[in-house]
Amino acid sequence: MLSILGGKKNGFYLEIGSAGPEIANNTFLLENYYDWDGISIEFNPDLVNEFSKSRSNSCILADATKFDYLACLKKNNFPEVIDFLQLDIDPAANTLLALKQIPFDKYRFSVVTFEHDLYRSAENIAVKSEAASILLKHGYIRVVDNLQTIPNVPENDGNWAPFEDWWIHKDISESYIFDIFENVPWASIFNIPVSLKTKIFVKQFKRKLSIIFN
Repeated sequence: MLSILGGKKNGFYLEIGSAGPEIANNTFLLENYYDWDGISIEFNPDLVNEFSKSRSNSCILADATKFDYLACLKKNNFPEVIDFLQLDIDPAANTLLALKQIPFDKYRFSVVTFEHDLYRSAENIAVKSEAASILLKHGYIRVVDNLQTIPNVPENDGNWAPFEDWWIHKDISESYIFDIFENVPWASIFNIPVSLKTKIFVKQFKRKLSIIFN
């Protein structure tokens, strides 16, 4: 996603399904190193509480399938062009319901990731297909079809498994070099340079100090 946007600083994101605030979180790096602003939506109150303790950006406790995204984006003065939209809640059918609530007629997203969890069930092909129809209708182009990983589940036989599609809006498609992207294991995102880890640690330490002394 960062490669598509040229390593953009000070971007904006909407994260639907934050899970943990740091490990396997798509926006942790964006906030802590690239100074992005954003809002996360999470259904689990424990994860929202954990998020609030370690991150500066907001995490809202809400049902993502019924949330008023238009009111939220307006209230928080989001630009009409938002850089990144993540859709990843369980089960995949709920991710589709959340997608249907997004005000695509009012806001444009440069990059969209949609987790369909096809590896979990063949029935999710219907989720993947309907999500594609919605995104295509609103001018998005799929640039990664069935991103794959090796899921850590007992029934897995070690084979790679498709779980997510990546999309970009047609307005930025001409500036994106499609053949530079490789379908690599998602775990590779954790190969963060030591210098970056240090910067993130210092930023979080300063935040904790400010909480203690304010």
